[in-house]
Amino acid sequence: MADINQDNDLNMAECLVVYFDIFGFSKIVEESKNIAALTKTLLQLWDWIRAFRNKRNVIPFLFSDGGFLLYPLPDQANRGTFLTNVVQDISLLQDTYFDKGYFLRGAVTIGRVAFSHSLVVGQAIVRAYSYESNLCPGPFIMFPVGEIDKLSRSKGLIQDVEMCMLPLKSQKGVMQCHIIFPSDKAAYIQEIADRAARYTKKGPFEWGKLWYESLLFLSETFKEFKNWRIRNGDD
Repeated sequence: MADINQDNDLNMAECLVVYFDIFGFSKIVEESKNIAALTKTLLQLWDWIRAFRNKRNVIPFLFSDGGFLLYPLPDQANRGTFLTNVVQDISLLQDTYFDKGYFLRGAVTIGRVAFSHSLVVGQAIVRAYSYESNLCPGPFIMFPVGEIDKLSRSKGLIQDVEMCMLPLKSQKGVMQCHIIFPSDKAAYIQEIADRAARYTKKGPFEWGKLWYESLLFLSETFKEFKNWRIRNGDD
């Protein structure tokens, strides 16, 4: 439970932090022919997150194409169920953005966070942003095992979530991580394959390389992502 300082409306809590943003958003903006429509879609997604907040004990901080979600940690006895619910929330968040044509990239961390109604600060915030922007190599949410280990008696708290040795972006090493995906994995991997085919054929080719590398990593690492195909046409 957060400790609230009534004098300055400052909250302090041990939190699970989810940082996310839209994969390749700068390219989406560059290619957009209707920025107003794009902005309207983002605002609709914000509205969905704010409505979702009322169903879960989650505190959102949103900006542009992404944001932070803070989940104050429950008592030790309830952390297994808590982590299961958070993983389901993250998958649902990805589903909601995917339905609008967007992939999310992000990271999960755990630590003490200070926040008010408009400001959030903490080492877990910095790590989550750094993992996403500097290390995460593809359109998914990474949950480093080292972060889960910050919880006492953490062994076995996360089950039935894919785990791999994740090669980090810019060849900066390998990190043992749980990987959280959208729920419809067949549609997810096929859309990545379609984008890889489209951009490697017509450009911009650096964008094609990004999607192709994501496709290659996923199909080589997880058996459920091996069933994709190059489809004819420009779909």
